[in-house]
Amino acid sequence: MIFVADSDLSGTQERIGRLRSDWALSARYPITFSAGLAAISAAGGRAALLAGAQALYRAKALGRDRSETASAVVELQRIR
Repeated sequence: MIFVADSDLSGTQERIGRLRSDWALSARYPITFSAGLAAISAAGGRAALLAGAQALYRAKALGRDRSETASAVVELQRIR
């Protein structure tokens, strides 16, 4: 889990992409990872964690080495 305090979701998605590229270039063996991104909204941190986890599972279901971003609608639905 990575928390980024000084960025929005778009900037964080870009950072994850750079991390993925840097990691792949420095690894001895092929390495991939998936990520789920979510912003903390008025629904709170717990909702963001749940939304991020859901986005991660969606990324894994859609293939390897990718990131998915949770929407605010998904966050609010998960806490109700």
